[in-house]
Amino acid sequence: MRILIFSGTSEGRALASLLSDDHIETCVSVATEYGEMVMDEVFLPHVTVRTGRLNVFQMEELIRDFSLVVDATHPYAVDVTKNIIEACGRVGKEYIRLLRADTSDPGDAYDMTAGSVREAAEYLARHASGRIFVSTGSKELHEYTVIPDYRKRLIARVLPVDDARYKCEKLGIRHAIFELGPFSYEQNFEAFKTYGADWLVTKSAGKIGGFEEKIRAARDLGMKILVIRRPNENEDGYSMEEVRSMILERAEKEDAYPRFPLFISLAGKRVVVIGAGEIGCRRIRTLLKYGAEVTVFSPDTAEPELMRSVKWEQREYADGDCRNAYLVVASTNKRDVNHRIYEYCASHHILVSTADCREESSFYFPAVYTDEKTSIGIVGDGKDHGYVKRTAARIREMMEKEI
Repeated sequence: MRILIFSGTSEGRALASLLSDDHIETCVSVATEYGEMVMDEVFLPHVTVRTGRLNVFQMEELIRDFSLVVDATHPYAVDVTKNIIEACGRVGKEYIRLLRADTSDPGDAYDMTAGSVREAAEYLARHASGRIFVSTGSKELHEYTVIPDYRKRLIARVLPVDDARYKCEKLGIRHAIFELGPFSYEQNFEAFKTYGADWLVTKSAGKIGGFEEKIRAARDLGMKILVIRRPNENEDGYSMEEVRSMILERAEKEDAYPRFPLFISLAGKRVVVIGAGEIGCRRIRTLLKYGAEVTVFSPDTAEPELMRSVKWEQREYADGDCRNAYLVVASTNKRDVNHRIYEYCASHHILVSTADCREESSFYFPAVYTDEKTSIGIVGDGKDHGYVKRTAARIREMMEKEI
C-alpha cells in the first residue's frame, strides 16, 4: 500500500511519522520551501518528499500511483484542497481530509473577527490605531497596504524563506521578523512587548499552530485581537488518529489478499538488474533461463563468470538506467539506492522487484521450478522466507519423482 499526503503543515509530518512507524510507504508532497523545511526536521524511513507547486492536472498524474490520498494542507489553503478533491475524483482515488482542530473561541473573546485578510485589513484601516502585529503569513501581506502608514505600523512575522523576505522588502515593511514557529507564550509575549504592538492579527491556526499561545500573550499585554475565521468552518474530515486507523484498516485488507500468479513471457524483453551480489546473481540466472535480455548495473559482482552472459555496465546506478525496461530488479546493498530505483519505476509504470523492501515491489520474484511441460512459481507473504524455500524444495522433489 502506498499513501500520498499533500502537506506543508506539521500535521502532515506527524502523520507521515506515524505511518513510517507502521512501515507504510508514504510520499509527502509539499508546495513550498517551508513545507520542505518541516519535513526535513527528522529522517523518516518509508517516507519520501517531493517539493513544488502542482496544478490540478499535475496532481492527477501524481495521484495515479497511490492507493489513497490524504489532504493535510493548511486550513486556509482552500484552492489547494479544491484541486486535490478534483484530481482524486478524476482518477477515482479515495480522498481523506485530515483536519486541524479549531481551538478558537466562538464567543466574544476577540475584539473582532474577519472572513479574510482583505476584510481584516479594511477594518484595521478604518478603526485601528497604533502598531499592528501581523501573524497571517506572507502570501497576502499586500492586502495590508490599505492601512495608513503601514510601512511603519506593521510588524510582520513571517517564515525565514526567500519569498517572504522579498515580499517584505518589496512592500517596504520596516519591522519584519523572519522566524519559524510555532511560538511559545513567552516568545510571543516578548515579541509583542518589544515592538510595542497594540493589535494582534492572526488566523485560527489551531493548537498545533500555536494559536492559543498567541492569544494568551496578547490578552496579558492588553492588546486588541482580530482573528481571521477559517474559510470553511464546517468542513468534513478526520482527526490524526482517525486517519491513521483508516489507513491501517485498508492496509490490513490489502494484505489479506495474496498476489495473483501471473505468468508472462520474458523472451527478448529488456530486464534491468541493479546490484550483482549473491541475490542479484540468483535473479540473473533465473531471468536468463526464461530468455530475458539482461542488463546489469553494478560496480562489482559475486559471480564474474555469470557477467559474460549479460550486458554488464560496471558502475553505480544512475537515474535513467531503467528507461525502457520491461521489468527491473533492485538488489543493491544500499537502501537509498533501491528506493530511488523503486521511485523511478513507480513513476514510469515499470514492474519492479525490490530485494530489501516488500512494500516497494510491484511484483515478487518467485522461487521457480521449470521442466519441459511445467512452470511453477512460489511466493510468500514476506514474513517467512524459509517456509517458501522449504515448500519450493518439496515441490521440486515431487516433480522430479514424477519425471
